[in-house]
Amino acid sequence: MNMTEMKDQVVEAVLPDRNRQLFRAFHIAEAEVIVDIYENGHYAQLELKSGETLLDVGAHIGAFTLRAAKQVGVGGKIVAFEPEPGNFKLLQKNIEINRYSNVIPTIVKNRAAITHFILCKISAISCHKLTISDSLKALFSSISF
Repeated sequence: MNMTEMKDQVVEAVLPDRNRQLFRAFHIAEAEVIVDIYENGHYAQLELKSGETLLDVGAHIGAFTLRAAKQVGVGGKIVAFEPEPGNFKLLQKNIEINRYSNVIPTIVKNRAAITHFILCKISAISCHKLTISDSLKALFSSISF
């Protein structure tokens, strides 16, 4: 296995609430998000109730999305927005392996138009941007949608 293949190797964890979570083994930030949610209690103050609807803007690979989907139950809805293609694909797989029918994965935009979205070339949480300063453009690639 070469370094590129290793970088994107996906592993599965079974979480304390019995959700199954796929994440890229060598993307340390993905594991850190899972730890933040399940061990450090981030978002624990959000007392989601059965039947509620939640918008998860920037759903990433779905760590919070999955936990929220379990909390709102089949009568609730989670609309999970994620624009980055690799993250979106893993988000979809995570929804699928947990058999959540109450999660709608999608992208977000404020109007019907073509826009320029900048994807960070390095693996980092909250790195993708709609706008960026000229001095940082060398670190980024971009896509239009």
